[in-house]
Amino acid sequence: MTGQELKDFAESLIDDSIDETLFLTLLNVAKNRLEGERNWQYLKAKDSSQSVSPGDTYLTMKTLPALFRKMLKVFVDTLEYSGVQFEDQIRYKNGTRKFYIDLANSQFGIIGTPDETKTIYLFYIKKTAALTLTTSPTFDEDYHPILGFIVAGFYTAGVDADDIYVRMSPEHKMAAEALAESMREWDAELKLNAINYSSAPFLNEGVGANNIDINE
Repeated sequence: MTGQELKDFAESLIDDSIDETLFLTLLNVAKNRLEGERNWQYLKAKDSSQSVSPGDTYLTMKTLPALFRKMLKVFVDTLEYSGVQFEDQIRYKNGTRKFYIDLANSQFGIIGTPDETKTIYLFYIKKTAALTLTTSPTFDEDYHPILGFIVAGFYTAGVDADDIYVRMSPEHKMAAEALAESMREWDAELKLNAINYSSAPFLNEGVGANNIDINE
């Protein structure tokens, strides 16, 4: 569904028209809220455009990818590095196989003393570009209406309401909650499939999955 189709859908739910500027603001609030709910499979990305080189120190900053939301894992060549807090960089500056993120400046630092040039592999959760009336969400189209439901909930109950569906009709609320749960199940199935695709001989080579998802 395009942004215009989502606007038409949201307006049909509330039986009222929504100013275009207000709608797009609410639509992108809804999108960002949904994207921040969990580590969605469709938002996982990889970047291998940067490297470490001899002479690098913990202060040799690298640039985070555009639309970066949060880090999942960092590898230098085939070795996984563990993250430390930004404010702990000095404590660990003489350590090895660690990294820290300077989110305010969209940068990260690698802690260690590289003896040769090696590729850095970032696995991260990305943001998506703001939606317009002519663009569409990047997740499966089956679940696009959830954004229309959320916008309608925002419009009728207010963005800060504890229950964004509170003033919807019972049938709309039921449909919205069912669609949201279906989308979470879709994501869980994608995660399970990804595990099933893994090759058993490699399971013991690295640290186990450490993604934090308070919704799972």
